[in-house]
Amino acid sequence: FPCVGFAFLVHFSGIVRGSDFDRDIRPLLARHCFKCHGPDDEAREVDLRLDNEQGAKKDLGGYAAVIPGDADGSELLKRVIADDPELRMPPPDSGRGLTEGEVEMLRAWIQSGGEYKKHWSFVPPVQAMIPRVGNVDWCRNPIDNFVLSKLESVARRPAADADRESLVR
Repeated sequence: FPCVGFAFLVHFSGIVRGSDFDRDIRPLLARHCFKCHGPDDEAREVDLRLDNEQGAKKDLGGYAAVIPGDADGSELLKRVIADDPELRMPPPDSGRGLTEGEVEMLRAWIQSGGEYKKHWSFVPPVQAMIPRVGNVDWCRNPIDNFVLSKLESVARRPAADADRESLVR
């Protein structure tokens, strides 16, 4: 499981920054909000849909759940951090409250424009440009360029190659 270890290291070493809609925000909304504000017409509370961009940014009578670039003016964030249990979303008795990190991720996403993206499976693949790196001798194949580029962007260097005995283990 070396790949799992690498992904864990990359994520928790701070190399992964920012919030990606498909990776971070859509799952957060699905976990905490879609039960009452999702695609199911029968279960939807009030006239608010958070599973699509039109519903989230819809004018609800002078306010909107998501106001791109204005996290503090967005009703979604106001409700998520509300002190009043009558206003707080998700309701305190639901057991689905957001963590401080999730709230900050939501705030950053709204502040950066609150962009909804199509699910990756509906987006045609695009050939990625192989990034240029400083230490071209380290790269053995094009994937190494992507890894090294990310490491260089956060002022990190790759570890030395493991000896053959360690690799066999």
